[in-house]
Formats: sequence, structure tokens, C-alpha cells
Amino acid sequence: MVAAQIALEKLRQRDQLLTTENEMFKMENVNHKKKVMELEAELKKLSGQQNLQQRIHHHAKIKEENNLLKIQNEDLSIKLQRTETILSRVKEELAHFRATNGRSPYINFDEEQQLNNKLKETEEQRLQLAQKLLGLCTSILKAAGIPRAPNVSLSAAEEALEQLKNRISLLERELQDLKFKNKITSERARLSELIPQPSPSPNRLSQNQTPNRIFIIVRIVNRVAVLSSKMSSAASFSSICIDRGYYWKDEAKSTKVRKLCVRSSVASTPQSSQFAKIKAQKSEKTIQVAVLGASGYTGSEIVRLLANHPYFGITLMTADRKAGQSIGSVFPHLITQDLPDMVAIKDADFSNVDAVFCCLPHGTTQEIIKGLPKGLKIVDLSADFRLQDIGEYEKWYGQPHRAPDLQKEAVYGLTEIHRREIQNVRLVANPGCYPTSIQIPLVPLIKAKLIELKNIIIDAKSGVSGAGRGAKEANLYTEIAEGIHSYGITSHRHVPEIEQGLSNAANSKITVSFTPHLMPMSRGMQSTIYVEMAPGVSVEDLYQQLSTFYENEEFVILLKKSEVPHTRHVRGSNYCVMNVFPDRIPGRAIIISVIDNLVKGASGQALQNLNLMMGIPENTGLLYMPLFP
Repeated sequence: MVAAQIALEKLRQRDQLLTTENEMFKMENVNHKKKVMELEAELKKLSGQQNLQQRIHHHAKIKEENNLLKIQNEDLSIKLQRTETILSRVKEELAHFRATNGRSPYINFDEEQQLNNKLKETEEQRLQLAQKLLGLCTSILKAAGIPRAPNVSLSAAEEALEQLKNRISLLERELQDLKFKNKITSERARLSELIPQPSPSPNRLSQNQTPNRIFIIVRIVNRVAVLSSKMSSAASFSSICIDRGYYWKDEAKSTKVRKLCVRSSVASTPQSSQFAKIKAQKSEKTIQVAVLGASGYTGSEIVRLLANHPYFGITLMTADRKAGQSIGSVFPHLITQDLPDMVAIKDADFSNVDAVFCCLPHGTTQEIIKGLPKGLKIVDLSADFRLQDIGEYEKWYGQPHRAPDLQKEAVYGLTEIHRREIQNVRLVANPGCYPTSIQIPLVPLIKAKLIELKNIIIDAKSGVSGAGRGAKEANLYTEIAEGIHSYGITSHRHVPEIEQGLSNAANSKITVSFTPHLMPMSRGMQSTIYVEMAPGVSVEDLYQQLSTFYENEEFVILLKKSEVPHTRHVRGSNYCVMNVFPDRIPGRAIIISVIDNLVKGASGQALQNLNLMMGIPENTGLLYMPLFP
């Protein structure tokens, strides 16, 4: 038992010893790990120092190479400067040499090559033309009855050609004489049929004596006189002179026929006597006109334009607030006109009226026109019949349309665009001022598909008379003078009219950005229009299209390129003056159009339309030069 205890004690001591040794080993292991970590840290430091030294060495090497390259670059720059100096001297000497020889100082090698190619093409064309000329000479000799010679000469062909010309001229003169004789016979026959019988009431038009017939008779008399003078001798032709610059209805647009009057040297002929009789009939103003709303600006402008009209006489003027007053008391500049006093619309007598200018405010015209006699020709200057869609009218003017049947009958009166339709209708809706100045330049370009239908921007400016004569605080002098302001932004009532006209031209819906401005001037209007050109289209294409479209239009003027339209150059006239310019933004163009808002934008165009409706030359009474200054 004692021995077992002793053995157990030894085992315990041994276990403690082993435990102590184990702890010592653990501590040594920890110490070894620390040393390993320290060694690794030192190793990293040594590696970093080695890399740093390598980097420093590499950087020094690169710097040395850069310095070397810099020195080489400086050497090359010096050599390049010397070379450029030498080249410049050579160019100057070459330019001087070419200039002394009468040639361009500078050589365009591409142009030289193009010229050489063109020279070769010209030589080839010259050879082809020479062959054609040889064939032509042969044909001329054959046509002249000259047998072909072994060597065809140009002089022989020219002599034969001269003989042919003489023969052709002789035949043409004979043919012209026959045509003149036939025309004289036919025109005299027509004249005998169309001469009207005397009427017991010379101041009124009878059923058989209309303006159309009078004009046809005058035209026939003129033709007979001209043809007779041509047939008799060249000297008698000088007895015919130009009277006025009218062109006639149903005449070809490309030919502006001028009225001719016979001088006293042929006054004894039957033709000249008949002409004088018809001339006297014209001066009687046989077409009686009523002006409804004569106390407004557009009404007074109608009166001014009709003062010198040879066929329209004013027999009735209405103005509810000015009833009983003379036109001269309301508008002193018209005091010289011998006209009836103005009456209220309810007291108006239309029994002696042939045509009506309706210058009443928007919304009042529909009921009044519905009550007018059916046989009257009417030009309405309000907006009541301009919009084809009655729903659009109600939306923009805030009231229902009271004459939808008349709306279907009305024709939009933009004269240069709808001339044919205007001639044969009873009711014309005269365009607004802004739409006139905008549609005249844009419609031809849209029809020709030269501009895009999107992003059309219109910046328009008008004189104060465009707002009417009514007393409004916004139109007072102190509110307008010395400033400019926009109005009706996105809501101006002319927007649907503009978009309607442009959409009809494009057969597609067009929406425009339109902003009007009020200017401190009494009359005048300018529309500056920004458009995107179609792909491949240039400003020159736009200019040529406008030039061609309005070539024979008397009242639309396209200025020379780069000339800028001015409102003061159309003041008081029926002209629309415009031009087109390139924008700084590629693919865009700027169009500027100017009119007098009271004439071409209102009353002048209304008179132009009524002239057409009555079969009278449309420029009658409108040949006023602009007022300047």
C-alpha cells in the first residue's frame, strides 16, 4: 500500500513536470512566432527598400532619356523653323514668279487637276460639236436644195441658212396677216353681239349690262383697234397708248394685258367712238356698295380706297354709335368725300345695294349677314366665317356659331392662293392680318415640300391699329409708347386660322409656335418666321420657289437677295414684301414678311376680293404707292 502511494506520488510529480515543460514549450512557440513575424516585417522592409531603389534608379534613367529627347526635340524644332523659313521664301519667290507671268500667285493643285480634266472634257465636247456642226451644215444644204459637195463648208451652210430664214419670214408674215384678218372678223362679230342696249336708269346695272360685259366690250374694241393698226402700217401703231396697268379676268396669268386707249388721231373711227362711250359709262360708278361698320379703322380704310375706284360707289354706310353723322366728322381725312351720312344697321336700306363690305366686330356678323338679301356679294372682314370647323370657332371665340349654313358657303379670301374659288362665290371670309403675312410666304414652300412641317416658329409684330378703334386702357398712348410687349401668348385667336391654312396646304395637321407683339406705331406688320428646311434643300431653293410662285402677282414682292423688308415701305399700300435668309443654325431659314395691317391685312385685300367677285380686274382701286416718309 505504501509502495503504491509512493508510485502515485511520483506519477503526480512527473505529471507536474510534464505540465511545466508543456507550458515552457508553449511560451517558446509564442516567442518563435513573434520572431518569425518580426523577421517577415524586416524582410518586407528590405524588399521595399530594394524596390524603392529600383524605382529611383528607373526614374533617374527615364529622366535622363527625357532630357535627351528634349534636346533632340529642340534640335528638330530649330531645324523645322529653318525649313519653314526656307519654304516661305520659296513660296514667295514662286508667287512673285507666277504673278509676273500674269498667273495666280498661289497654286491650287486640286484645282489644276480639275482644270486639266475639264480641258480634256472640253476638247472631247468640241470634237462632238464639230461633228454635229458638220451634220447640221449638210442638213441645211440638203433642205435648201443644194446637192452635197465633197467638202462641206460653213460659209455655204450659212448662205443656205439665210435663204431659208428669208423664206420662213415671208411665210410667217403671210400667216400673221391671215390671223389678223380672222381676229378682226371674229372680234367685230362679238362686239356686235355684246353692245348693250341703252338703259332708262344709267346709274344701275340692268340684267344685260354687267361689269363683265362692259369689260369684254372694251377689251374687244381695244383688240380691234390694235389689230387694225397692225394691219394698216407700223406708224399707226404709235397712236395706241397704255392707259392703266390692269390685267384682265380669264387672261393667261403669264401675260399682263394692259388697257389701251385710242388717241385723237383715230378718234373718228367707229371703234374709238364706241370706246369713248363705254369709257363714259365706267365713270358713273354703276356698282353700289354698302360699308357696314364704317366708323372703325377697316371701314374707314374701305372708304379711302373706294374714293378713286372707277366702278364702285358707296350708297350706304352704317355705324350704330355714330348714326346720323357724316364720315368726314368721324374721320376728318375723309371730309372731301361726298357720301351719305352713316345710319344704324337696323335702319339700313339694301334695296339699291349690289355688294357689301362687312367691317363689324366678331360675333355680330353672322346674324346680320343671314338677314341680307340673297343676291348681294359680301366680303366679311370679321373672323366669323374664317374657320371651317365650327367647333374650333366656338373654342377660340367663346360663343356658338349662329350661321353654320353660311359657313359652308363661305370661301377663305387669301386672294393669291384662292383666286379661282373667290371669283364665283357670294360670301368671302377676308383673312386676318397676321394669317395673311404668314401664309403668303409659307404656303408655296409647304406645297413644294421644301420645309419641315414641325418646329415652325413665328415672331410677329403689329401696329396699334390692329387692336381696333375701341377705347381700351391697354391701347392708351402712355401704355404703348416707348415700349414693346407681347400679348395673346399661346392663345391668340389667329392661331387656328394660321394652322388651318398651313394644314390645308400640307394635307396634314400643322401646329405652329406663334407669339404676337404690339409695337408703338399706328399701322404696319412684320412676321419673322423660323423654319427647318427639308433634307437636301437650301435657302436658294426657298428663294426660287417663292420667286416662281409669285412671279406674276402684282401685290406680292420678293426682294433681291439679302435685302431686308421694312414696314415703312408698305405703309398705306396693298403690297406684301418679303425675303428669305439663311439662319446661323444649319438646316434652318428665316423668312421676313411685311404688310400694312389695314390694307393688305384687311381692307385692301377685301377690295381685291370684291373686284374678283364682280368680274373686275383685281387691282382696280388699289394702285396706291406706299406712303413714305
